[in-house]
Amino acid sequence: MNRASIRTRLILQNIMVMAIALILLGFLTYFIAAGSQMRALDHDLERRSQRFIDDHRRPPPPDGEGMRPPPPPPNSRQPFRGVMLDLQRRPLAHDNAPIYAPDDIQRGLEGEQILSNIMDGDTPLRIITQPITEAGRVVGVAQHAAPLDEVYRVQSELRNTLILLFPVAMGVIAIAVNYLVRRSLLPVRSISRTAERMGSDDLARRLPVYGDDEFAELSATLNGMLARLQNSFQRQEEVLEQQRQFVADASHELRTPLTVIKANADLYQKGERTAEAYRNTLGVIGRSANTMNRLVQDLLLLAKADSGQLQVQHENIDAQDLMGEVAETFANREGAKLIVSGMEGEAKLRGAFDNLKRVLTNLLENAYRYTPEEGEIVLSLTADEKQVHFTVQDTGSGIAPEHLPRLTERFYRVDTARARALGGTGLGLSICKSIVDTHQGSLVIESAEGEGTTVTVSLPRVAGGLTSNLSS
Repeated sequence: MNRASIRTRLILQNIMVMAIALILLGFLTYFIAAGSQMRALDHDLERRSQRFIDDHRRPPPPDGEGMRPPPPPPNSRQPFRGVMLDLQRRPLAHDNAPIYAPDDIQRGLEGEQILSNIMDGDTPLRIITQPITEAGRVVGVAQHAAPLDEVYRVQSELRNTLILLFPVAMGVIAIAVNYLVRRSLLPVRSISRTAERMGSDDLARRLPVYGDDEFAELSATLNGMLARLQNSFQRQEEVLEQQRQFVADASHELRTPLTVIKANADLYQKGERTAEAYRNTLGVIGRSANTMNRLVQDLLLLAKADSGQLQVQHENIDAQDLMGEVAETFANREGAKLIVSGMEGEAKLRGAFDNLKRVLTNLLENAYRYTPEEGEIVLSLTADEKQVHFTVQDTGSGIAPEHLPRLTERFYRVDTARARALGGTGLGLSICKSIVDTHQGSLVIESAEGEGTTVTVSLPRVAGGLTSNLSS
């Protein structure tokens, strides 16, 4: 439903509610006013009837046959004078008026006070019939009348006034409701116009927030959603850019060994086909194929890590055994001196032994690659109550601070020419980071140019107390 129809519905609903409220208020006002007027009339009628009774009561005659009629008043009959009857319905007052409500006389003689309305010709009357008591017993009945035409006239004027005021009030209410609804929906219109101007490339725009009502809460909620969408789009763009760069770098890296393989195959076909040339050509082709195979395996591992399909067969691992096996692999490695620093006691962690071994192996390979022969490489193990820490520290050339944040990016090299000359593909640290992340661990790199590099891998510890370090 569009904005106009919602506004129209709100206006009509508010007008309808106000109309019902006014009608109910009008009926309530009318009935309260009419009831109050009738009660005032009844009270006055009852007072006058009682005064009429008091003015005309006389001691009963000696024989006890009712009351002695009073002497006639100076003026004979007055309009709507009362009537007094004894138990035999005989007049007790000389100026008695006609009996207006004969049916009420018997009930009055039985001790009941009755109020009723009658028509005397064209004149509406209010009649009160009340018993006359003496010494606790009924000795007669009195009936008094009062005209209702003035009461009906006032009620009619009140009714006509309410009827005439109703359309005027509804007109004022309609104008006010229309203005208030339009004013209340202004934030919605502003939100709608702002949203219409937004596009997928303009998610930095935010909806206006007015006041602290429900519309403001809606705008704030939508702004939060837009912020999340903006972050999501930015991450998506970053991921797409990384993927584009990844594909370009992978293609470039694969092209090099393929070029070597093709060049050597063509050279062998065109050149001298001796046994030595054959062996040399196959050797170059084999090394290039190994490079391609290693690169493809690394790319496959990273692709699985990105899609969450990197399977990790968790097992309990002794950190000392893991470090010892990695150190044994580099025991006879030429180049810088390797120093292994273990710890007393045992530290257990849970993960994939081969994957964690690959992490430490990659870190040591990097250390050997960039550390001169006269330098040192320290592989150490420490532990605290929650984590096990593997540290690889070298005295190599170090890394400039501006490169540190990007070292775990794929195919990123500090020195591209030197890295390729040393056999690096720029995937080693990316693989290490992916494996460590799947083990809920962390990888921290610290380095300074000319002073060397320190890489610390921290992994969750299964159990065991604190232990002290032991160098070897």
